[in-house]
This record gives sequence, structure tokens and C-alpha cells, in this order.
Amino acid sequence: GSLGRCGGQGGTTIMKVDGRLKTFRYISYLWTSEAVHQVSGGQTGFDDKETKLRTYNHLPFTKLCLVFRPVASQEKRQVLIERDSPTTLYDLISDGQYRRTNVG
Repeated sequence: GSLGRCGGQGGTTIMKVDGRLKTFRYISYLWTSEAVHQVSGGQTGFDDKETKLRTYNHLPFTKLCLVFRPVASQEKRQVLIERDSPTTLYDLISDGQYRRTNVG
């Protein structure tokens, strides 16, 4: 499907998180590690199968479309995060430092 306000172009999956589970809690090592998690979940589309792919560590971006579905909702929501210079999600998160984005 279309990415709507995120540009309508195809995208590359970086990760999928099910907020009902504890896998990706704030304190999870998965945010600061280069380890992948359940790679097969990257092949199943927009569903509840959690995954963290190599793209988290190795795919620099200047625009990141965060697509999510609130718990108990079927409606997808989107947030476009833009950066001035290319960086990976790992580089943004792994050192624990706050970095301001266009969404806060």
C-alpha cells in the first residue's frame, strides 16, 4: 500500500515492534546492540510479528516513515522523521543520547 504522507514510495523494513510485548522495552539490549531479532518477521508485511533487521544498523536515511497501529486499532498512522544528514537508526539510538527530530 501507499505510504501516504510519507511520500507514497516503497520502503525498506527496519523493524516491527508489538507494544503489547516486552521485547523492545526502553531498557532492552536490542536498541543498543547490533544483534538482529526474528529476521523472518521482516518478510511478513505489516503484522504483529516482531523483527529487527540488519537495516537497523546499516541503512542510512534522511527520511524515516514510522508506520504504526495503536493497540486495539486497525488504523495505520504515520510519522515522517527527517534528518539533515544520513544516519542509521542504530546510530541515533544506541548511545542513549537524546536527539531532537522534526517530531520532537
